[in-house]
Amino acid sequence: MPTNPQCDNRRRTSKEEERYVFEEFAKVCQLPLEIATISSPPEPEPDILVHCQDGSPLSFEMVEVTNLPRRKTTSDSSSIEAQIHQERCALPDDERKEILRRCGGTAINIRFPKELTKPKKMALIPQILDALRGVPPGHDGRLFPFIRRPKEFPHIYIQRDLPLDKDCIEFHVDRATLTKPNLIPMITEKLEKARNGGYTPRAPMEFLGWSSGSLSPCWPEHEVEELLRERLDASGFRRVWLFGLGETGIFFVYPPLESR
Repeated sequence: MPTNPQCDNRRRTSKEEERYVFEEFAKVCQLPLEIATISSPPEPEPDILVHCQDGSPLSFEMVEVTNLPRRKTTSDSSSIEAQIHQERCALPDDERKEILRRCGGTAINIRFPKELTKPKKMALIPQILDALRGVPPGHDGRLFPFIRRPKEFPHIYIQRDLPLDKDCIEFHVDRATLTKPNLIPMITEKLEKARNGGYTPRAPMEFLGWSSGSLSPCWPEHEVEELLRERLDASGFRRVWLFGLGETGIFFVYPPLESR
């Protein structure tokens, strides 16, 4: 049985990690894949070769689409997020409304220094809420240096391009977030490599981008779709998948399964 690469203490090779991730993907992707047939061919073939239940083969090129360090993002993140919501709701009415006026309809991505313990993170919540009262109206992106960042204070990112109600604020603590600076170039690089003959697949080829962290919804879905509409057919990839380990699962596939 494969071991979760996030919990394994021994050093894993990239091929072992790719295989583990692909097995998890195969369990939920709704393709009729035979997990027992998964293999890792040598370059320049794509990373994974697998057969479907009817015997037909598929090739998958894989890449990790976040470049953030892996952190504990399960119970700690969720409990800190819940505490932020609770303390925000308990603020005086004028302070709570001021935060909503400046940050309503956004996701607030909070990344603490990795050395901080959970109690220290909890103790910083009042300062975080105070900082949010100083968010420049309409600001999108990193909060600092608009507000001076105290020592040991988390990095705070404001995300506005989301379909959120203006009376809603989402908090995401220490969660890997797909962002334009890493996701778009990574996909583009793989599309160009395929278009220029950088792979020699022995089967129809698909692209699988994956993340090891819990994913925030803050990622440029429309830009990815536009990129794929323009370049996917010429690349040689049949389809692009984005997949998060754990509860996230498959959160993007283009084109949809029923269209090909």
